[in-house]
Amino acid sequence: KWLSGEEERARAETYYYTSMPGCSLDLLREANILLDKSLGQITCPNLTVHSTDDELGHLESIDRIEKKIASAIRQRAIFDNGRHNIFYTSYCEKVEKEIGDFLESNRVFSPRV
Repeated sequence: KWLSGEEERARAETYYYTSMPGCSLDLLREANILLDKSLGQITCPNLTVHSTDDELGHLESIDRIEKKIASAIRQRAIFDNGRHNIFYTSYCEKVEKEIGDFLESNRVFSPRV
């Protein structure tokens, strides 16, 4: 798996897979079938975070997901020039802020009374 120099430096102290066995593709297919069946059960606020340059996922997947989920609150955070794991990019702080702002504005972690 190719990693940019920036991503290699960011992952220096973490564990990650350097390759994917062929049998993993079958597991991904099974996971997609299960995901399709359960998306309609999602009712919590939904934030979809994606990168325009993701080599593994496609922006069209967001439309597919949003059509199937039951959440009334749906928001997208699309970042340009990122890779699949946008947490290992130079703008990871922007990604984290977007997620934090979404959680706060939708009171996802509000204390129970």
